[in-house]
Amino acid sequence: MANNSNPKQWTLWHTVSLLVIVAAIFIVPLQVLPTITNQFSMGAEFEGDLNNGSISKELTNESRNNSCLISKSAEVTKNDGEWRITEGDRSYIVEKEDGKLKFYESFPTHRQHAWVLVVVLMMLSIIIAGHGATGEWTGLLIDERNRMSLSRLQMILWTVIVLSGLLVVALSNITLGAKDPLAIALPKELWMLMGISTASLVGSPLIRSNKKAQMPETEETKKTTEKVEGGEGEVSNISQVVVNEKPKDARFSKCLPKNKVAKLADGTLHP
Repeated sequence: MANNSNPKQWTLWHTVSLLVIVAAIFIVPLQVLPTITNQFSMGAEFEGDLNNGSISKELTNESRNNSCLISKSAEVTKNDGEWRITEGDRSYIVEKEDGKLKFYESFPTHRQHAWVLVVVLMMLSIIIAGHGATGEWTGLLIDERNRMSLSRLQMILWTVIVLSGLLVVALSNITLGAKDPLAIALPKELWMLMGISTASLVGSPLIRSNKKAQMPETEETKKTTEKVEGGEGEVSNISQVVVNEKPKDARFSKCLPKNKVAKLADGTLHP
């Protein structure tokens, strides 16, 4: 029988580490993402240029007078009653307030850097949580059979990738002063892939529960157990499902499950 209960594994160190990492996941991106500063105001006579998506010579000269050069090559886009001027790694948000155009400059965007940092922090939190639960650094990949689970690996990877991206974009929108920072669209293909991973994670235990209800032949159980022990340490079985005795016996090489104790058509046996 598999034994995956490790009540003494979780310590104060695990709790404190997770709290620190969770705080860092929200704080670190804010140190990397751009911030908005109020730069200068212009007369509303330049609104027509912005609506046409162009930067006139007069607007360029006016920006120079405010110690902030916006060249004619800058790109202008309009969205939700405001304009965004982008030039190289610098961008400006323009809003019309009290009959004037107010220009807000944002510092260079480093979303990619922030995203990488958040992914690393999330993966670190997963590793620490897994260690606290099972005593193994890969603990959250180990299922109730004390074996590596491919479906868990897929679900963890997709969760980290999607959540980290959403968090960074939302924080970036907040620092840039977006009116609706949570208005983030995800491609439908991404939802489909996450749905497949979720179905795999939920469906695998249901399939195994059916196998647990089927009793294997004693000789087949003995042969298969001996074969699996050669690569994964001490194993046993619950009906037709092979299980490891301890979480430390889990191996990445056995991440693809072949856990039915039965003969195939050619007479060979696979765990």
